[in-house]
Amino acid sequence: MRFSPAGDSAVFVATGDKISNELSNMNRSIIDALRKSEFRGLREYISSYTGFMVCYDPMATSYDEVVGLIKSIGKVRQAEEEYTPGGIILPVAYGGEYGPDLNAVAEINGLTPGEVANIHSEGEYIVHMLGFTPGFPYLGGMDTRISTPRKLKPSLRIEAGSVGIAEDQTGIYPVESPGGWQIIGRTPLILFDPERKPEFLMKPGMRIRFKAVDNYEFWLICEMITHGEYQLSTF
Repeated sequence: MRFSPAGDSAVFVATGDKISNELSNMNRSIIDALRKSEFRGLREYISSYTGFMVCYDPMATSYDEVVGLIKSIGKVRQAEEEYTPGGIILPVAYGGEYGPDLNAVAEINGLTPGEVANIHSEGEYIVHMLGFTPGFPYLGGMDTRISTPRKLKPSLRIEAGSVGIAEDQTGIYPVESPGGWQIIGRTPLILFDPERKPEFLMKPGMRIRFKAVDNYEFWLICEMITHGEYQLSTF
């Protein structure tokens, strides 16, 4: 682990240099142990692909004390191999108005649109981190057969719930925003709701599966969500 100050009230810890489930698992395991430690002055924890940041109250503790705590926890947690809290299943309508770039992804990879949708929905993913916009999940574990570069010209408007591909990653836009990912489908589920507790549907470490649905099923789920009748599927 490599430590560096992030301003006067945070420590950034670099734990690797590549994206992997093993590294993400270890980072989140250390963060969980920090949360449970009840160490005075610790405020917030932010996980990324290859490290994490710990924010603290400089009036209650010091940079050196926080680094010492992380080192002591890290020696134990680096030996742990798995950290897999429960998973959820997200319905997705692939192609058409919901996935305008599905055909392009298929053409780039020498596949049919149906094959791309099948490959994408057959996988199991892990949320490495949230970022870019509130609750945007960066998912690891996508099959490289559908790996596709980002768009050369980003779209100015991508609908909330849009499922995209960028290189070897897949992710979901929680809110309407510009973006450069290739959009292959959309989920009717609400990933970010500031009036809901917790606000985010996902969290780092959560496992994700996708389930292909048709346009009618998509509409039906939207109606159920509106009336508070939809039950999230888990595994």
